[in-house]
Amino acid sequence: MLTIVISPLQALMKDQVDNFSKQTGTKLATALYGILTLPERGVVHESIRLGDVGILYVSPEQLRNYSFLKTISQREIGAWIFDEAHCL
Repeated sequence: MLTIVISPLQALMKDQVDNFSKQTGTKLATALYGILTLPERGVVHESIRLGDVGILYVSPEQLRNYSFLKTISQREIGAWIFDEAHCL
């Protein structure tokens, strides 16, 4: 099951993922946002598809991205979390 966290702050997403990985010793959390390179995005999408990701931080604009929507449609979404109300 996948939890998606919508957050407008890229630096915060990276910090959250890094801290989660450090605390748990896992790579279950990742982030998808605008400054990632195409190869980096590909790795994230593949990890989501394979079920290796349990918590996904995304920027609001990803919700308009066809490849993102196609990727998450292959997973059961357990929760949508909005980090800041204006993301709605």
